[in-house]
Formats: sequence, C-alpha cells, structure tokens
Amino acid sequence: MKLSRTGWNNVIIFSVMIIIIFLNVTNNRLFHRNEVGGYSQDVFLFKEHSVILSLNINKLITIERQGKNWSITPKSINISMQALAQMMQSWQQATAVIETLDFDVSKQVAITINATLAGDNNSYQLDLYPTQDQLLIYNRQTKQWLSLAPAMYYQLLPREIMQIILSPQK
Repeated sequence: MKLSRTGWNNVIIFSVMIIIIFLNVTNNRLFHRNEVGGYSQDVFLFKEHSVILSLNINKLITIERQGKNWSITPKSINISMQALAQMMQSWQQATAVIETLDFDVSKQVAITINATLAGDNNSYQLDLYPTQDQLLIYNRQTKQWLSLAPAMYYQLLPREIMQIILSPQK
C-alpha cells in the first residue's frame, strides 16, 4: 500500500482523533460530572469486595447471613428468600456518587443502617434520607454524603421491609 505524504498525514490525524474520542467516551462512563464542573467517581457503600454478615435497619429489622442464605427477624415479615437475597446483593454491590455539598436534613426521617462486615471489628453506620430526585446517604465512618438514584431505594429496601419501618411503633 503506497500513500503519499499527505495521505499518511491524514491517516495519522484520523488515528489520533479516534484515540481522543475513545478516551473521552471511557472517561465519561467511569466518572460523573458534579455541580461544580469537576468529576466524581462512584464509591461502594461498604468496602469493595466485603461480605455483609448482618444488617440492622432502624433497630427494627435484622438480616443475618446463615451460610449462603439469609434470615430475617422478625419472622413475620412477608418477604421471599429470593427477594431477600436480591436485596442483600444490592447492598453489597451498590455504588454511590460522593456529594461535595453538606445537606441540612431532618434526622427524624433518617433510616439508620448498621452493617457488620466479615473481617471488620467495627460496624458500618449509614443514614438514608429519601428525597424526590435522589437517595441521600450519610456515611458516619467517612463523614461523607453520597447520593443514589431513587430507583435504587426499593432495591435496597423492598416494600415489604418499608411497611415495617413506616408502620407506627407499638
């Protein structure tokens, strides 16, 4: 294949343009733009590749790992084992965007999550604040605000569990 000097220049220019476009596309998929104009990376709610041993929700509901299965207390919650396993998988794989702003929210509407992870002596504490356009999460260990899409809310807390949390306490 014989190209003239201008032909080879065109090949080089188009090759460099394709590489730049590829880098921009992959960068935009890995990082999200925040309000300030910078990029923020998704972070896991818990340590990456961690295994949740127990999850306590508002000191009302406790979910514990028993071998490869999960058990829930109180037993009166009407949730299938498959839905419970999917919920716990969502907790282990959930990623959120770090928010740079500090939010002023009512502590009364918070849903408190305490999680015990395998190989970690401390429990993780998260406060969830559902809003119209996002799910705000305050991580007490890192003292960071995180946000999730509202669609993740019912993956993390299915309706069967939300009924118990929102019902008046006796």
